[in-house]
Amino acid sequence: MKSTWIESIAFPKVFLNKKKALQAFRGKTILITGASEGIGNACCILLSKFQVHLILVARSKEKLEALKEVIVKNNSTATILIADLYKEEQVDHLIEHLCTKQTPIDIFISNAGKSIKRPLQNSLLRYHDFTRTNSLNYLAPLKISLALTPILSKQKGQIVNVSALNVLLLPTAQWAAYQASKTAFDQYCRSNQSEWKKMNI
Repeated sequence: MKSTWIESIAFPKVFLNKKKALQAFRGKTILITGASEGIGNACCILLSKFQVHLILVARSKEKLEALKEVIVKNNSTATILIADLYKEEQVDHLIEHLCTKQTPIDIFISNAGKSIKRPLQNSLLRYHDFTRTNSLNYLAPLKISLALTPILSKQKGQIVNVSALNVLLLPTAQWAAYQASKTAFDQYCRSNQSEWKKMNI
């Protein structure tokens, strides 16, 4: 599909300087949630070209194993951690694993997310839509970032939030659950930015 002139202005092409990227990423350990599909999968494949170690988090072991094969072919390494971030006990287990192993994580890419569009009239008996969306889009990455802050501080690391364009737009009908949850984590990150900076993150 050809992009419109409006899209080309709003989303100009970005060209990656591979030499600078190799200098920036080589040897880094990068944790990425939602690694098995979409943006997460694409990020992993791109980053794997720069000799990194990727910690892949998602629900599908089969998809992560297939991704790991690609990463290894690109001369990087990968660790697979299976977790359903909808479930707090699995988030806790993931955090325990990372912190107990004292994994020297340099970059945390918070990518896992759930998109949902539903009219209010159809949501009146579906409170669980809001709790599930909030759990994955806000509470899970929040909890992970809190746990990893001491590690990232020690490593002079980075937190990357893969957000959504609609956090910058006016509220939109039928997107209440999604927009509220994505905006919540976006605001959490923005609010912490100055404090993280003092911690060398």
